[in-house]
Amino acid sequence: MTFKNVFLSVLAMLFMTIANASFPVSESHNANAEEVSIVKPIEKKVKKAKKGWFKQWAAQQNGFSIAALCCGIAGLIVAAIPLGICAIIFGAIGRSKGKPGMATAGMILGIIDIALVLIFVLLLGLLLVLILLLLLLLVLVLILVLILVLVLVLVLVLVLVLI
Repeated sequence: MTFKNVFLSVLAMLFMTIANASFPVSESHNANAEEVSIVKPIEKKVKKAKKGWFKQWAAQQNGFSIAALCCGIAGLIVAAIPLGICAIIFGAIGRSKGKPGMATAGMILGIIDIALVLIFVLLLGLLLVLILLLLLLLVLVLILVLILVLVLVLVLVLVLVLI
């Protein structure tokens, strides 16, 4: 299995987890299969046919949850720190208002945004420290070589003077 296949598998599992957290599936245990298959679609059509169905639908939505999910996704692409913080804050507010699925997904993505930036900064910092240590080692080696050359020159001068 190549790295690409493993990476794509992990990415697919991550997206499935986020999708399941965003849109949880619940089943009604009171209704039998016939009632669900016949009555529910008719009720949905009747509700949509009523005047003002959009206002009812909009009232049921949680804007903070949607904002948390959008900020979390956008934070993976640009401005991870501010969008990650916004995703966490909006997610916390959205969870308190009910329907925590999208809010939880937004919070998780916000945490991932911030964690990726911190890991990147940490790795970049370690790389810079390693480069500085290598440069220091190179300078020390050059100083030692210079000292050895000076000692050899002094020995040659002394040998030439004494002969």
